[in-house]
Amino acid sequence: MKDVFQDSLSAKLAPMRLTWALLAIGFSVTASAFGDSDPTLTGRWSAGVMHSAWTQSSWGDSCGPSPIGGSDAGGIVTVTQNGSELTISGLGRSFSSNACWEQQPGVATVSHSVGHRQWTTVCRSAATDPRRTTITTNLVASDTTLDLDEIGRYEVAVAGQDCSASVRRTRHFALVEREGEIAPASSATGKPASTCAQPGPAARLEASPLYKLLRPGEQFSFHAKVFDEHGCPLAQKVSWRLLKSLANVDIDQTGVLSVRGDAAEGEVQISAAVGEQSIQLNVYVVSARRYAELLTSPSFNDAGESEASAVKTLVSNFVGTRAPRIDPVARRRRTVFVWAVTVLAVLLGIGAMFLARRRRLWMSTPPGPVPRPPTTAYSASEVAPRQPVTLICPVCGTQYGPERQFCDKDGASLVPIN
Repeated sequence: MKDVFQDSLSAKLAPMRLTWALLAIGFSVTASAFGDSDPTLTGRWSAGVMHSAWTQSSWGDSCGPSPIGGSDAGGIVTVTQNGSELTISGLGRSFSSNACWEQQPGVATVSHSVGHRQWTTVCRSAATDPRRTTITTNLVASDTTLDLDEIGRYEVAVAGQDCSASVRRTRHFALVEREGEIAPASSATGKPASTCAQPGPAARLEASPLYKLLRPGEQFSFHAKVFDEHGCPLAQKVSWRLLKSLANVDIDQTGVLSVRGDAAEGEVQISAAVGEQSIQLNVYVVSARRYAELLTSPSFNDAGESEASAVKTLVSNFVGTRAPRIDPVARRRRTVFVWAVTVLAVLLGIGAMFLARRRRLWMSTPPGPVPRPPTTAYSASEVAPRQPVTLICPVCGTQYGPERQFCDKDGASLVPIN
């Protein structure tokens, strides 16, 4: 009875199992079809500027100069898709999605993962390396964009002092021409939208390295490049000179710095200029012992150079490019403003001249005679005050005031003295 029930149940479940199997195959085929529908990333791409930003966690005097963020010029690169991995070639180097962008000696890949158009790679220094380095590189792509985001962490002890710093590098790529497709054309010229066949005016000066360690008796050749706004290189002359020098240190017009064997330790500042605009590079002349110590600092690689470059955005007016086009409306407004200011200045000048003339006339007119008050004639009686009358008794000689008429002693009539 039990066997009959199991056989009946199996017979009922068989169609359901077949349905689930068909659905699973359908989902698998659909997913595979969607995966195969992604367009290839192989083609020509426009690489933007590589930005680098440093943060110092612990940094002292013994660590050397602090790492400084900078940027590297962009340009046209070639992306090749091989299976699930990418290779980016151009701008003087080649980079694979299964490696880290910073190719520091002694640092190797320890893990790598691939998702749908996402790549993550972790690189570390060897356990015996005094520089403890960890680099994490992420790549994320769409049909027409590609973004690189890398974070590096560095820790080292220099002369008994802990030195730790972090850097973040970012770069954006935009599709120019996909393999097998026609490149998009410019509406104005009919040429590809991004090309270096006809570069524009100078817009960017880049010189490297930003920092350099040299020992007495060594030479080093600095490099400088000029780019247009799209990252296309230009054959623009760069002049070199010393801003701050030491004895027995020279540089020629090709950027070759020579440090003689008897040069003292110190800092040298170099200027790379295009026209009237320049950028500064720093050289540190150090002893062999100090050189070995600073090589372990995150500020320098094994060649005694900084990874960062000095970058300067060029203003067209200083490098001899054509003047920018002025909008006709702006030109007309400027003309009206200039005329209005001119008319106002003329009116003010006329008013000032009129007031000055009136003032001169007023100052030149002589003042009239000052009127005197009228003189009134007075008689002598009015002018001279009247003297009081004194009376005297002619008999006894007693004097009295004007109010008396008779003498009190003998009754005689009083007579005036004056």
